[in-house]
Amino acid sequence: MEPRQLHYFVAIAQSGSFSAASKTLHIAQPALSRQIQNLEASLGIELFDRHARGVSLTPAGCQFLKDVKQIINLIEVAKDKAVRIDREKRASINIGLSQLYLLSGKAQRDIEAFQKGHPHLTVNLFTMRSSEQLVAIKEGRLDAGFVFFRPHNDPLLQGHALYEEPLKIATHKDSFLAKLLLVFPF
Repeated sequence: MEPRQLHYFVAIAQSGSFSAASKTLHIAQPALSRQIQNLEASLGIELFDRHARGVSLTPAGCQFLKDVKQIINLIEVAKDKAVRIDREKRASINIGLSQLYLLSGKAQRDIEAFQKGHPHLTVNLFTMRSSEQLVAIKEGRLDAGFVFFRPHNDPLLQGHALYEEPLKIATHKDSFLAKLLLVFPF
């Protein structure tokens, strides 16, 4: 059994005749008939009842058609996955991050999680300030960046919040501001 025989079988089953299928497949009718005879011989069953006006599926042919369609679909899915992985293998992504984010330890976890989900994608990291990253993203030098701020009115940029960290104010305990903060805490 060969993959092309399965495609031929489906075409004949869907068109209801060898002649219509041969036109669709751009193959001579005798060659198509021979391929189906070889398929039936390898299976040891008849897939079609042949009539003067065309063909119809035998009960075994009906089941075989159902299964072959699933097989063909699985082959297409497998092919698409392989092509995607091959593209990712050859692809790379440029990501910017600030020195502070790099030192925080969060960058390592985030990038490792991303690479785990895309193992064939090469990740290139560039350390730069948030403002520099935004410019590099707009110019196409970076694909993404871990920034601390993003102008919300810039139509060229899109962002998603990853973390929200509360900021605290620190003062010397004897300063005027420390005493003021006791009265009006933030």
